[in-house]
Amino acid sequence: MNSTLRNTTIDPWASIKWPILGLIIAVSIAVAVLALQSILIPVGFWLALVACVVLLRIMPSGMEILLFLIPAFAPAIPAFTGLSAHYIVLTIVWTAAFLFYWYFQSLSGAWHRESIRTPYIYPMIVYRIIFTISILSHPLHKNALNYSLQSIALIGIYWLLVQSLQGQNLRRLILAIIWGSILSAAAFLIAFSLGSPKYILFGLLYGVLRPVVMDYSANAWGWCAMVGMPLALAFLVHNLFTRRQLAGILGGLLLLTITALVCNSRSVLLAIGASSIFIMFTHPKARKRLFLAISTLPILFVLVPQTWFFAQNFLRLKVGLTGRVLLWRLASDYITEHPLTGLGPGWFFSKIVVDAPPTPDALHLITGRLSAHNSYLMTATDLGIFALLPVLFIIGLFAWRSTRLWRRLKGGPDFPLLVAISAMMIAGVIRAFFESDFIFLHGYLSDSLLLMVLLAIQDLLYHREFS
Repeated sequence: MNSTLRNTTIDPWASIKWPILGLIIAVSIAVAVLALQSILIPVGFWLALVACVVLLRIMPSGMEILLFLIPAFAPAIPAFTGLSAHYIVLTIVWTAAFLFYWYFQSLSGAWHRESIRTPYIYPMIVYRIIFTISILSHPLHKNALNYSLQSIALIGIYWLLVQSLQGQNLRRLILAIIWGSILSAAAFLIAFSLGSPKYILFGLLYGVLRPVVMDYSANAWGWCAMVGMPLALAFLVHNLFTRRQLAGILGGLLLLTITALVCNSRSVLLAIGASSIFIMFTHPKARKRLFLAISTLPILFVLVPQTWFFAQNFLRLKVGLTGRVLLWRLASDYITEHPLTGLGPGWFFSKIVVDAPPTPDALHLITGRLSAHNSYLMTATDLGIFALLPVLFIIGLFAWRSTRLWRRLKGGPDFPLLVAISAMMIAGVIRAFFESDFIFLHGYLSDSLLLMVLLAIQDLLYHREFS
């Protein structure tokens, strides 16, 4: 893994790999240009791509560089690189850098010839077939081409990702995602405090502040907290941090907690809460502390009656699910009307703009993001109910394989890794009931990157134990 390019023997295929790689990147950039409907790619796109290539050239084994970027896909990359908000551009940056990484791995001898089998490829292929049937059954939407290209790319990129994890330090990879989440949280808090510092405490106490920073809503900015907190907490509970790392991680957890509270995204808070309870149950000492905290919570409500008042305001219980109920009802109606092939990729937004009543809640959600605010409903609405089967199969297969690994890894050095990815999967699956940014497999590839990493790490753990 530590060998450099100049100390390795280049195989005969190397002469044609560069042209092929150049062609792939050229096509990728062309897709990005078409997606932006402009010939002007933001300077930040080129800077980010060059930075990734240089870093990967210096560190051919540095997969953590790529995983570090994943938590920033939702909101934070534009703040640092000047990239356009279009997810397609961010996806192309990551994908092009990953292809460079894979190429340097193959040259440096780090590429292992033993192939890791991954059963997740098969439901992805089935999903792709259903996607194609849906496209052929409906008029082509303007976003269908983007969805189609990224849906095809997902299968190949996932396979390369799994193979590239061989020989990697999985702890470092997860730690890279944690630090990326912390950096995203810091970016949000800095941008938010510069814009409205006097409202931070007010928002924390009353939960009425729904910040918009860099043109991204609170739901988007809370994503980095949902990613970083379960992973960091799993490592913390199972004592995987060194003393040098511990102070920084505790400070980072504080930033992530503040970000989650300020953003006040209830789906994020629910996801973090459920995954945290799961993590605490996986360690005897942490389990005792959890039971102690639960038993003392009623005492707090008795001694401080105002606690319920703040909790009720913060969770916005009286507000309910705002416009989501409307979106879910309309999505359910569309599924009933087109159960087999759906509306077609991309047509949900075009149809709901016409059908939704002009109420403030409905208009706010419609202009906020082009989705049903539910990944499962979104999939069934666009592609039909059969498209849900491979999605649910992937989740179920992950749970089954994790159960098998649990018995084999418990008490071993890899057990905290399994706890971390399982907790993150729990958080993502819960979040997917309220947003469309985790298992939205037919949307932008960036929405599936975190899911692919979790599946790939489990594939490697499974390969180590059962191969």
